[in-house]
Amino acid sequence: MLLVDDEIGERAGPLALVPHLDADVCRWSVHRYAGPLPADPSAPVGEVEYQLRQSVSEAAALATRVGSRAGNPPADLRGSVRALTLRNQVDLPPHDDARASRVIDTAAQIEAIVTVAGRGDVTFGATSNELLSGDGELRRLVSLARAARGAAVNRVISEYVPTIP
Repeated sequence: MLLVDDEIGERAGPLALVPHLDADVCRWSVHRYAGPLPADPSAPVGEVEYQLRQSVSEAAALATRVGSRAGNPPADLRGSVRALTLRNQVDLPPHDDARASRVIDTAAQIEAIVTVAGRGDVTFGATSNELLSGDGELRRLVSLARAARGAAVNRVISEYVPTIP
């Protein structure tokens, strides 16, 4: 991933350029952020990893509940989640922090589960309260995954930034 500070144009703000490898072709996706990612630089990556691990089971339960209501067999859901997880993964150099790599991989898995849960004609229940609850849970999981990914990237970047006394 490349981070670029784009101060030109009317939509100025940071850009994230993410490579996607397809056979022998490298494609880049561009994501613009209105502001910095909500990542606490002092947050221990171990704590973030623990929160993510707990959220994976919550996200999987949500996707299973939604999938069964939409009529999708579990094998289709697992295949979709696996494909999206692979697409969303970011490969760090092998010498970088192993925990940061695990956090980034787990965040990709959560985002894949949420994407599958949020597709199509998905219903979270019969009442507006159930619908709002399901939507709120999806938003919370995505926010946690993004913050965790930001904390992991901050951890990797901090290894390369010289320490100032």
